[in-house]
Amino acid sequence: FAIVTIQMMLVNGKTREIGVMRSIGATRKDILIIFIFQGMIIGAIGAGVGTAAGLGYTFYAKETKMSFNNSLPLEVSYNWEKIIQTAVLSFILAIIASLYPSYRATKLLPVEAMRTV
Repeated sequence: FAIVTIQMMLVNGKTREIGVMRSIGATRKDILIIFIFQGMIIGAIGAGVGTAAGLGYTFYAKETKMSFNNSLPLEVSYNWEKIIQTAVLSFILAIIASLYPSYRATKLLPVEAMRTV
């Protein structure tokens, strides 16, 4: 949801630039690729930071033998296959989430887009 919102804000903020690009010859496919690539960058950063933060927290929990409500200490084990799968899945979902805003950017008419302030 956050990626769609960010991408929609980018499209709305760059409406005039999209109009200029379209008027000088950029195709709808070019615009689509630009915004999908931005979604890929957001997804890669999000997957990387999220994975690093999760691993950092679990490493801290493992080293300090963290427990909750005076229960047994938290047992931590790393399943690297699942960690990588989760990071890749979140990256793919970010790309999928960027499709609608990217498609919407391609539908802007050059003349109408350049009229916006």
